[in-house]
Amino acid sequence: MFANIALGRAHATRAHHTRDSTRFRRANVPRALARGDASNEKNTLFDDTQWKNASRTTLLPMLTASLAVAIATVPVDVSAAIDLSETKSVIEFKQKLKPRVSEVILESKSDAANADLASNDLTGAIYAESDLRNANISNTDARGAVFSRAIMPGVKLNATDASNAMFDYAVLRGADMRDGVFANANFVRADMGEAMIEGADFSEAVIDRYEAIRLCERASGTNPWTGIETRATLGCDDSRVSKYEGSGQGGANIKAAKRSGTWGGGK
Repeated sequence: MFANIALGRAHATRAHHTRDSTRFRRANVPRALARGDASNEKNTLFDDTQWKNASRTTLLPMLTASLAVAIATVPVDVSAAIDLSETKSVIEFKQKLKPRVSEVILESKSDAANADLASNDLTGAIYAESDLRNANISNTDARGAVFSRAIMPGVKLNATDASNAMFDYAVLRGADMRDGVFANANFVRADMGEAMIEGADFSEAVIDRYEAIRLCERASGTNPWTGIETRATLGCDDSRVSKYEGSGQGGANIKAAKRSGTWGGGK
């Protein structure tokens, strides 16, 4: 008896889902396609074959046309879509770059501590969350490379073009970045303490204000490739980057005036 009850419930559930799926198909087709003779159920409800034919002949062209309009109305920054492989690095590398091992370099979370990656073509390479401590990446074309959250204290990036590269949340403490080009690179929340930056170019790079202030304390030199002073690329003479020197009152305590409100120390 229980088997018959379960079987009856299964048939009822299957019939319920069938009606729901039919209603869903009918509700999502254009009104012109769903309109038919009310007395003829076959004209009113689409079966699977009719639904596929309607999708190909009517819905697909409508979606394609809508997508074309959307693309045409969105402004496109052509300069941002330039392929790095078709542009040339500003650095004239002292050594000829080694042949690229593969078109796609995906080394996320890899152990590359003390690795020798000097004079390599690492454009667009991905080393996110990798261990690159004390690695040698000098004289390298690393434009557009991703080093996000990488552990790279003591890494050698001198005379490397890392324009548009990602160093966000990376540990770069004690890194050698001298004479490197880091234009438009992302250093958000990166630890750059004790990094050597003489002659480095940080033009338009994204660096936290507190980190930029510390970098300006030791910034010096001129980049040999771009001819721009390191301090100028960091905006060290800008008031927004200069170190806070206090209120100018000789260190005297600022007292709140009496009768200036509950939070002003009055009443």
